[in-house]
Amino acid sequence: MLLVCQPGLTESPPGLTVTVRSPTERIRSRDGFDEDPCQLLRSDALHPVSLAVLGLLVLTVLPASAATYTPGVRAGDNVKYSNLNASWSSTVSGAQKPQFITDIQNTNFLLLNIQSVTGANVTAKITWDFKNGTAERSQTLVGNVQDGVGNLTSSSSSILLLVAGRLAAGDKIQDITNAPTFNSTTTRSYIGASREVNLLNVTQSSSGGGFSFSFHGLAYFNKLTGAVLEESINISSTGSTGSTTTSASLTATETSLWSATLFGISPVVFYGIMGAVVAVIVIIAAVLLMKRRKPAAAPPMVPPTTPPAANP
Repeated sequence: MLLVCQPGLTESPPGLTVTVRSPTERIRSRDGFDEDPCQLLRSDALHPVSLAVLGLLVLTVLPASAATYTPGVRAGDNVKYSNLNASWSSTVSGAQKPQFITDIQNTNFLLLNIQSVTGANVTAKITWDFKNGTAERSQTLVGNVQDGVGNLTSSSSSILLLVAGRLAAGDKIQDITNAPTFNSTTTRSYIGASREVNLLNVTQSSSGGGFSFSFHGLAYFNKLTGAVLEESINISSTGSTGSTTTSASLTATETSLWSATLFGISPVVFYGIMGAVVAVIVIIAAVLLMKRRKPAAAPPMVPPTTPPAANP
C-alpha cells in the first residue's frame, strides 16, 4: 500500500522505525524508470509529492506473530478495481502533477489476476485499462506472503494488493520483525456481500525547520483471501515555498472470490426460491380460476310423485 518517502529524515521518532528509500532509486512508470518516489524536497524548495501508486512504508517494531502465513487465493482468482479516484494540488511555483495521479485519473479499471500459487509464493498479473484509448498496460507481480519478498507482497514495494489469508487483528501483515499489524477485524459490504476484513490504518506526521508533513493510509483486506478490497492515502506537506496535497483511492468492484448475495444468500438460490414461489402462486391462481368458471352441476331429477288414491 501507500509508499511514503521523506528526504531529509535522518532519525526516526522514538518507538518508530521508518524506512526511507534512496533518492536515486527509480520506480517504473509507463515510459520506464522515470519516477523518483522520494523527490519531496530538494534544498529549501518544496517539490511535488511523488509517490508510487498505493504502497505503504510506515513500519513499527512488533513482537513475533503466531499467525500462519499462507496464500488465501488460488490460480484463476481475480479482483477488478474500477472505482479509482485521485487528486493533487499545489501552491508551489513550478510544481507538476505526478504521473501516477494522471494515470489513476485516466484509468477505467485495474484488474488483478492470480496466475499461480506455490507454497507461500504467488504470481499475478495486473492490468491497467485507460480511458483515453491508450493501450492496456500489464505487469507481472510476484511475492511471498510470509516474508513479504517481491513486488506483489512487500510493504515497501510500489504496490501492495495481497497479504496472507486468514489473518486477524493484531497479526502482522508479514512474518517479519518490522511489519505493521492489522488494527482491527470487522465486517463490511463489498461487491454485493458482507465480508470479514482486516483494517490497516496508519497515520504519520512530522514537522520542523519550517516544514510539516502528514500522511494517512487506510486499507481493508479480505480476511479469508488476503486480497485488498479498499485503500486510500492522503498526504499533505507545507514548506516555505508553498503546500502540496495528494490523495488517491481504489475500491474493488468485481471479483471471482465470491458471489454477490441477496438477503444473505446466493442470487442463484434466491432467484430459484422466488421462481418456485411464483410458480406455486400461479398454479393456485389457475386452480381457483378454473373453479370459478366451471358451471354448477344441475340438481338430480326427482320423479313426480302420484298422490295416493282416495278411499271410496
